[in-house]
Amino acid sequence: MTAPKTHWQVFETPEPLLAWDAAFPVDGDAGPDVVRAIVADVCAAVVDSGLVVACSADDVTGVEAVLDGRAKKLATTVRVRDGDAVVTRTCTDPGALWRTLEGEGTDPAYAERFAALGHPCVALWSTVSAGRVDVAVAFFATMFFDERDHEVWSQNQAQLRATRVALEAVTRRRGGRLTAPLTLQAPAG
Repeated sequence: MTAPKTHWQVFETPEPLLAWDAAFPVDGDAGPDVVRAIVADVCAAVVDSGLVVACSADDVTGVEAVLDGRAKKLATTVRVRDGDAVVTRTCTDPGALWRTLEGEGTDPAYAERFAALGHPCVALWSTVSAGRVDVAVAFFATMFFDERDHEVWSQNQAQLRATRVALEAVTRRRGGRLTAPLTLQAPAG
């Protein structure tokens, strides 16, 4: 097997590799319109920052899916290496993109382990509890965080920073709190 040119990975797990949490306080009697407005603001922030392609208040399937706690898989804008060039791709399945970039010479066992199919790059969901709305922005591939190709990494990190700034603005405006690391953390233990 030749060494892969694509360094980022997608693992066969239903759990995200990293999740950002935007937590918003709400009155105990806040109705569904308040929750919907918060979720719509978060969706607009990730779209306006360029991280995802669509999940706006006008996209009923987007906001509604995030509202009812389902993981809304979003088309993501990402930079990847294609041959010698760094290119921008819109990606809905990072494992499929990885396999396309690597081509037919990819070892099937390696691809199955490190380029799992059917996962999103980014997904959003929300949870509502007493006095609080949480909206998660979850990452399922290492493509935004892998530093082995510095040119690709720096462009993807710039995108993440822009998204984080947009989410900070939403949480600040609504009196919330954002927990959003820009690097993957090693598992504890």
